[in-house]
Amino acid sequence: MIKVVSVESMRSIEAAANESVMSYDEMMDNAGRATAFRALEIVEELDSPRITLLIGAGNNGGDGLVTARYLAENPAVEVRLYLLKKRDDARFNEIEPLGLFVAYAEDDHDGRVLRNMTASADLVIDALFGIGIRLPIRGEAATLLRHARRGIN
Repeated sequence: MIKVVSVESMRSIEAAANESVMSYDEMMDNAGRATAFRALEIVEELDSPRITLLIGAGNNGGDGLVTARYLAENPAVEVRLYLLKKRDDARFNEIEPLGLFVAYAEDDHDGRVLRNMTASADLVIDALFGIGIRLPIRGEAATLLRHARRGIN
């Protein structure tokens, strides 16, 4: 059974968990580990799979960085990151020494890098937006999504 909750309810659930059962860091680690595990299941039949992660600026992007860290533990997997915004946080600092390919949207003016990264990927993981997203998506984020879609199609 899948429960569907509002944004406000999800924030309340996370805050209550953080205060009593599991910290935000633990929740992020669990989400990243579970996503990495599922991604490896999806590509397990492939030789040297390439996984591209699209990383946003918020907590969902943090989940994606944790996912990348877990994926990088498997030497057979090529892990590549495309960041909507440059990050200077603990999650990024954990993966930076791993030597993964990292591209930044702000340096990819025509979207060519993103299109190539998505077109050549065996799996693309979206870690751009979480519960804080406001629709419609505009600006740089909308452009990023258009380029990613062109690379995947």
